[in-house]
Amino acid sequence: MLAGARIAIVSGTGGGSRRYRCEHRAESLEQVGAAVEIVPFRKAEIEGVAARHELLILHRVPAGGKLDTIARAARSRAVPVLYDTDDLIFDPALAGRIPWMTKLPQPEREEKLERRRRALVASHGVLVSTEALARAAGALNPHVAVLSNVVSDGMVAAANAALARREPEAAAVTIGYFSGTASHDADFLQAATAVLDVLAALPQARLLVVGPLELDERFVGLSSRIERLERRPFDELPELIRLADVALAPLELGNRFAEAKSSIKYLEAGLVGVPVVASRTEEFARVIEDGRNGLLAADPAEWREKLFALVADAGLRRAVGERAHADVRARHTTSATAEAQATALAALAGPLPQRPRRGWPPLRAIVRRGTKRLR
Repeated sequence: MLAGARIAIVSGTGGGSRRYRCEHRAESLEQVGAAVEIVPFRKAEIEGVAARHELLILHRVPAGGKLDTIARAARSRAVPVLYDTDDLIFDPALAGRIPWMTKLPQPEREEKLERRRRALVASHGVLVSTEALARAAGALNPHVAVLSNVVSDGMVAAANAALARREPEAAAVTIGYFSGTASHDADFLQAATAVLDVLAALPQARLLVVGPLELDERFVGLSSRIERLERRPFDELPELIRLADVALAPLELGNRFAEAKSSIKYLEAGLVGVPVVASRTEEFARVIEDGRNGLLAADPAEWREKLFALVADAGLRRAVGERAHADVRARHTTSATAEAQATALAALAGPLPQRPRRGWPPLRAIVRRGTKRLR
């Protein structure tokens, strides 16, 4: 399979995406005997990366520039090149639907997405985190594998430490929303009315918001029931989630970008036994059996029903949280999925290092043709 293989993951971004798609992937592959190097695309001198490895994985890297050099070197050595993405960032038609791009001029947004589309098309195959992404990528490149996001051994250890310091249950019931980036306002609106109704009806309910989030004017009169914390380092996340009795994982339904996202909010909460109410997306429905290890909601009425149920019933919270805790640790860790992910990756890459892609045009030519079309 991949035992003994030398693999480079060239990462074009940082933050949570690099953590889940690069660092956790490396941990999984090392557990089956591969040697993995993570190469930051922007900061490192990477022209010789193809000469040192038998498989290249391009994580959210745009076409052009250094990628031309990597592609040429990989072709000369018949080294397979796979593209990896955990967001729908390769469809220029979605330039107006991606929250963190809205401050950029429209032509710049479209060009950024187009450059990632070209790199995806030119690769031997594509790795994605969800089935929704697989369908979108498959329309551009027929060789696609879903390698779902999973939690690392370090996250499990941090969760264990947080659970060991667990405080006695308080009279208040805290609803937690953990925003990793300043781009989740539309997502939170899916649950906002339900949260307001619960706060109004149940005096024991509180809201905890960690990270950037713009609460609308309906929350102004409830400031005494709301706690805001600044975004904290990722290694503090288990302790922060343990402050909540219920975690929210809303996504903007009807937005293809949002609906293609992975289920990491369920994974992170489940690690410390906190039950989740999540949007009824395909990916959340894959990992959550509604009413058993989490709750799913598709509209304001369902959000209200599910959130009320958890806030009002400590026994239900405990049971759902315990089942989520067991599920995440049994099925969604690097250790539990290492063999399956390595098998899927090896099948997509083919024999190493002898699998040149037939008809793979020079990436520079693709960039030039695409640039003309954009003009």
